[in-house]
Amino acid sequence: MLMNKAGQKPNKKLVPDKVSISRPTFFEACRQNFEEAAFKTSGIIDYHYELVGHSLLLRLAGNALVPIITPAIEHLIAPAAILPSLTVYLWDATSTGITLPPSILKKCDYVSGDDMFGIYSHHFFCLFNFLSQEVIFYIPNDKLIPQYQIAAPLLTIFHWWMREKGYQLAHSAAVGNQDGGILLTGKSGSGKSTAALACLESPLYFMSDDFVVFHCEKNDYFAETLYSSAKLNKKLVSRFPHLTASMNNLVEKKEEEKWLLFLNQDYKNKIIKQFPIKAVVVSRFTDGQNSHLSEISTVSALSAMAPSTMLQLADADERDFENIKRLVQSRPCFQLETGKDLSQIPEVIDNLLKKL
Repeated sequence: MLMNKAGQKPNKKLVPDKVSISRPTFFEACRQNFEEAAFKTSGIIDYHYELVGHSLLLRLAGNALVPIITPAIEHLIAPAAILPSLTVYLWDATSTGITLPPSILKKCDYVSGDDMFGIYSHHFFCLFNFLSQEVIFYIPNDKLIPQYQIAAPLLTIFHWWMREKGYQLAHSAAVGNQDGGILLTGKSGSGKSTAALACLESPLYFMSDDFVVFHCEKNDYFAETLYSSAKLNKKLVSRFPHLTASMNNLVEKKEEEKWLLFLNQDYKNKIIKQFPIKAVVVSRFTDGQNSHLSEISTVSALSAMAPSTMLQLADADERDFENIKRLVQSRPCFQLETGKDLSQIPEVIDNLLKKL
């Protein structure tokens, strides 16, 4: 397992601008507001999931958040657990008219207290009760949720929860098969999504477009699926005509944004949930026609994966960096030079996997 131990809370020393909260009193007040929100709508709607062997229960007040929260994790739906590992209470103010308790409606970034930790942003507020393994998730205005949060819902919660269980999130795409696969990493716009989506029409399977969970077991590293969503640059849409039916218009698009796809709807049988990690690959677009791989140093791969991950995850700290560092040091590292002929990408990756 990874370095951190179960029950360990985020490192508050690295967190600025905290607002203290007292014991479970505030958490209970938030949950009461959730129940009031459910009463004012169509009641509580429960969704059950399984993530890396742990049960997750989402309790939504009404159905306004269903199209925002559930599509990207639809492939993780599982039978109801008697005792969920984590329970998340979700509501929005727009459809319910219920806000947070007045004590937190102030300008702040982070809140902390006994066995609790939370973040308040422009788009959401989440509060994790580590003792009870429950989470409050509140959205002021569901109409203003950005596309990237629909593509990767509850990312902050999953980060905290997975790290507590000994797993690590990474900003990476992932493709492969049952025998093994690769993590495709790099900053946003480097071609991770393009390479991963290019494999949908090949013998390779899709695991991730943007975020993946990994862990170490008996000195081997395994990747686990998290989201079945994908984002595709508008300029590349014409090169993926088979994906047209999967494109989603939940969010009003700006010129610079990508199309959002939920692959579980049309590619359910192409989503793989776990594989051993055989290599770390840094993706990069080129002006050439052909795609090819070249070996790179561990330092180069770490420089591509760690900073982009740390920037994407709230309250990321040295534990996240060390977990990523150990993974990268344990695997061979390559750079994928992505050419204009995207059909070559699956074969290039498949040939690499056969050699490893």
